[in-house]
Amino acid sequence: MLISFCPWCGERLPLSKRDLWFDKLEKLGFDNPYDDNIPEEFQSEKWYNHSAKEGFK
Repeated sequence: MLISFCPWCGERLPLSKRDLWFDKLEKLGFDNPYDDNIPEEFQSEKWYNHSAKEGFK
């Protein structure tokens, strides 16, 4: 089930960055981020903020 709107205020939610997160980790050689010791920047929004500034390379 995909939730597209906030259940409290009804505003549309931003698009998910889940697939982008997995794609970027895969490009760095991480096959299973649940078992691998992924870089600290991917454990917060730092990876997205950094990617957005670079244009999502």
